Amino acid sequence: MTPMDPAAEIEKEYGKFNFTDPIITFGYNKIEFRQKFNIFGKALLILLILFPLAFILFYDLPSPFIFIAAFVLFNINVLYEFHRRWDIITIDFMRNEIIIVSDFFFINIIRKFFSARTIIPFDKIAYFNIDDGKRLFYFTEKNSLSMRRTTLFVKPAYKQDVALVNFRFERDARRLGELLQNYVVGRAVQLTSPGNV
Repeated sequence: MTPMDPAAEIEKEYGKFNFTDPIITFGYNKIEFRQKFNIFGKALLILLILFPLAFILFYDLPSPFIFIAAFVLFNINVLYEFHRRWDIITIDFMRNEIIIVSDFFFINIIRKFFSARTIIPFDKIAYFNIDDGKRLFYFTEKNSLSMRRTTLFVKPAYKQDVALVNFRFERDARRLGELLQNYVVGRAVQLTSPGNV
C-alpha cells in the first residue's frame, strides 16, 4: 500500500543527515535538491565574468576578435561544467514526476531548445543508480577546491542516465537512491554504479 506522503516516509527512513551540500528539503509529497558553491566557486564565477570584460575594455588588443572568441568559448565550457549547480530538482509524488529547473532562465531556454529531459515521469523510470565517486572541481566544501563526489542518477527507460545530485559520501547517495528506488519505482534493489548495471 502506497503511503499518503511518500516524501515524509523517505525523510523518516533516511534519518537525520549531517551534511550541508546538497541541500535536501522535504515538503508535502515533494523532495527538493539543490547544490551550492563555497567561496572558491563564487570567486571563480565572478572572475570569469569580470576578467574578460576588464581585459577587453582596458587593454589595447591587436586582434580583439580572437581574444573575445577564446574567452567566450572558455566561459561556455566552464558554465557547461557548472550548470547543474544551479538546478532545482523536485521529486513530486503528487504529479508522479521528477522536474529539473535551473535558477538561470537562459539554461532553461537552452535545454528547451535542445529538447533536454527536464520532466521525467515516474512510469518512465527504470531505476536509480550511483557512480563510483570521482574527483570533481565543484568547489563545494568550505576549505577545499576539489573533492571526491558520488552522483545519484535516475535512468529513464531507453534513455541515458540523468544526473540528479552529488554527495560527499557514497553511503549518503546510496541510501537515498535505495529509498527513491523503493518509493518511486516500487521495488527495492541494491544500488550499483552505472558501469555495473
